[in-house]
Amino acid sequence: MPKAVIFDLGKEVLLELFGHAAQPTGLLDKWGGRSLVEQLERGALTNQQFYEAVVEASGLQVDYATFAQLYADIFTAIPPMIAQQQLLAIEGVPTYLLSNCSGLHIDDVRRRHPFMASFAGLCLSYEVCSFKPDPAIYEAAERLAGLQGADLAFIDDRADNAAAAAARGWQAIHHTSPQGTLRQLQALGLPVVEA
Repeated sequence: MPKAVIFDLGKEVLLELFGHAAQPTGLLDKWGGRSLVEQLERGALTNQQFYEAVVEASGLQVDYATFAQLYADIFTAIPPMIAQQQLLAIEGVPTYLLSNCSGLHIDDVRRRHPFMASFAGLCLSYEVCSFKPDPAIYEAAERLAGLQGADLAFIDDRADNAAAAAARGWQAIHHTSPQGTLRQLQALGLPVVEA
């Protein structure tokens, strides 16, 4: 049985991407934004530098606080997965977050989602300057948890990220649905919530 469980944050695992915010408009692509977003999420740009670059490239006339809210407010909760993370924490199984994300997103998620406080630690791409599936971010997560290999279970909605964890000996779960992930966690001997 794994000694700790590492969760991805967005898209489908704990929070659903674009669950309540407007769908992306493609504006970032027009401003060269995919590169800017990756620089932000890799820690090469600060939140302020990202804001300034987007405003300059787009001509937007919006203050930083409004921009931060509009940019970051893209997630809604996935209740069975949050309940699972909470159950593990209550049962004494440390949980960690490993996410490609920006400080803008994490600041917003921490404000709106109390479950974030129950993680034993967060390994965030912009803080460690590495991006899944690069090995360095998994190494940072291992240092944070103080565990390696089969002592770690990992849940991610991207197959390449799960494969990179499995290559390190982690018990990786490619998340495609809450029910499927809960079954796989139960098969690893972990307590699970009713789906």
